[in-house]
Amino acid sequence: MDYNNYDFVLKAVKQNGLSLEYASNELKNNYDIVLEAVKNVGWALQYASNKLKNNYDIVLEAVKNVGWALQYASNKLKNNYDIVLTAVNNNRWALEYTFDELRNNYEIVLEAVKNDGFSLEYASNELKNNYDIVLEAVKMLVGLYNMHLLN
Repeated sequence: MDYNNYDFVLKAVKQNGLSLEYASNELKNNYDIVLEAVKNVGWALQYASNKLKNNYDIVLEAVKNVGWALQYASNKLKNNYDIVLTAVNNNRWALEYTFDELRNNYEIVLEAVKNDGFSLEYASNELKNNYDIVLEAVKMLVGLYNMHLLN
């Protein structure tokens, strides 16, 4: 197996994005290879080069696929409003991987708790005390509980 061969690795990451782990360092730094990997499996971002972990388009695709891939993004992108908003819309754990500034952002936290009320755990103390935020978290959790009872 030739993990330094562009065509071979591209085919591999299209089938399973986590194949990126075995690619050569050169191909872990190749935009097209990494983009295909994170489109397939978002958390393949962990195997990308640091340069591509700081690439807006790559990280956006990763968090669209799985929100908690945010943990592998560069610090700069972990604090990017649009990236974090996309991530929290996808997965409640994403809020855990951003910084205090966005954990205290009303819109980000509201979207996170609408997606999963348990994400309130990662909100700032100020927003944990915000009536509207807590209400949305509770509504989401009550809805989830009611769905469970119906099944």
